[in-house]
Amino acid sequence: MGAPDDRWVYDGVHDSEFIAAWLELMRLGGTAQSGNASGHLVESGYVLPRATGVVKVLSGEQSNSSVIVDDGKSAAILKFFRVLSEGQNPEVEIGAALTAGRTFEVPATLGWVTGEWDAPSGEHHGHPARGELAVAHEFLAGGLDAWRLAVNAASRGQEFTAEAHALGAATATVHRRLAEALGVASESVPGSDIAPGVAQRVRQSWAQAGAAVGPYDDALDRLLLRLEGSGAGPLQRIHGDLHLGQILQVPGGRGKSPRWAILDFEGEPLRPISERNFPDVPLRDVVGMLRSFDYAAGAAVREHPDADVPDTWVDDCAEAFLAGYADVIPGSIDRDSPLFVALWLDKALYEVIYELRNRPDWLSIPVNASRRLLGSTGSGVPAEAAAEGIKMTGSARIDRPGSPLQVDAETLARVAAGEHHAPTRSWARTSMTTGMSPSARSSTSPKPFLL
Repeated sequence: MGAPDDRWVYDGVHDSEFIAAWLELMRLGGTAQSGNASGHLVESGYVLPRATGVVKVLSGEQSNSSVIVDDGKSAAILKFFRVLSEGQNPEVEIGAALTAGRTFEVPATLGWVTGEWDAPSGEHHGHPARGELAVAHEFLAGGLDAWRLAVNAASRGQEFTAEAHALGAATATVHRRLAEALGVASESVPGSDIAPGVAQRVRQSWAQAGAAVGPYDDALDRLLLRLEGSGAGPLQRIHGDLHLGQILQVPGGRGKSPRWAILDFEGEPLRPISERNFPDVPLRDVVGMLRSFDYAAGAAVREHPDADVPDTWVDDCAEAFLAGYADVIPGSIDRDSPLFVALWLDKALYEVIYELRNRPDWLSIPVNASRRLLGSTGSGVPAEAAAEGIKMTGSARIDRPGSPLQVDAETLARVAAGEHHAPTRSWARTSMTTGMSPSARSSTSPKPFLL
């Protein structure tokens, strides 16, 4: 038997003709010859480029592949979803709705492709699954990463309040436009849809993070007791994973001021589409941004040994962000409400678990935050109990990377096993996805709008 023929396997996204075919499918709004894919074009005033100029595949992605296409007249970034999910992808649905509403706080959605594929055996009673295969967005050339801008400002001891105020206004604008375009919902019974889920996540996280934070069980119980029956107010579509790493500052051009662009409404690619499309409480996005300011300040002292971050930098950013949000959606956000506090703690405890597993020298950031919150809820934790918590993990005030927060081996072993520091409690473990940072946990690929 002769030697087998040479065979080549390559990724289609590296072929300009392949890219051209997908763009034409969107441009024409037609159906592929195979009949199992159809294109859609968004009438937005933006023009889809042709694959006749620069075609560059971005490297390092996992769940998606992104390709920049620039023909000299217009530019776009074409994202292929490599983990297919049945149903309308939120990045497509939300992006198209915001673009139709002329929301300049997000990259414009230019078009997308919907396809059909064979569903797993036994599903859909023999009918194919249907969902999005690819989407094209406006390419934001020259965008600056908001995370990097914030970290650099903090490291130099510079205010970031003007930027935070503008980010708050941009977040509120997106929330308002989403409510207008996709509607709002209400809980079936006030306090029955959101609060119980938040409480469950906090309990699960505390089972793993409590050993590092300290003996604040009573304070946690009181907080969750206050949360019971708390109504969430109007529910709507939100970003769901908002932080500084999801935002670009884009040059205004022609003498205009820069604008902020919020990216990546896809949610966690490995979660079912149905879960990613649930209406939620806008406070979740607000809390994500506030925690991100805290992390930016922490990152500043780790990256720059001589950084002198003002003690009020994080609080000043938070106040400015909330003020900017209120400028667009009037009415102050009650930071003392049970739901706000619980959502904030949910985020911080997630960060504690992440850092325990991946970056112990960053642990002081979320541990400090969690202790401050639980110690200020009227818990009445005696000084000796707080001291016991510090003894467990070391002083959380040691913020420099050269002096990491100390976590003893016994505590680490208990946390890894899912045990709480108080053996009388037994709560379910929660699964965690590792990644580059806790803020970026829902995105398994770098942000594709920055070249």
